[in-house]
Amino acid sequence: MIGWVTIVTGAGLSTWAGLRLGPGLTPLPTPPPHAPLQTQGPYRFARHPIYLGLVIAGAGRWLTSKGPRHLISCLTLAWALNAKANLEENILHQTHEYTRYSTRVPRWGVRLPK
Repeated sequence: MIGWVTIVTGAGLSTWAGLRLGPGLTPLPTPPPHAPLQTQGPYRFARHPIYLGLVIAGAGRWLTSKGPRHLISCLTLAWALNAKANLEENILHQTHEYTRYSTRVPRWGVRLPK
């Protein structure tokens, strides 16, 4: 049951964040021209809530299966999305006033120790 709740929570977060981006949503790390920096909704708590939701849903999938294959898939997904977030943030620093936002809002919703 916990796994399914985790899947639904992650999917809900990703959906909410995607809807909040509206026409600014793109699979590419480069934002569409003239797309504003989104700082409201789930973006108040995490800089990459779509990615966070996908990883949460992946963790839920692992919890429902308890198989090592799903754990490896979830960890690989988290690694790949973190790499994409790095690239995306480098671009956003050049195209938006991103520094202030990135110091105020944690990447994954919590401040991780350095």
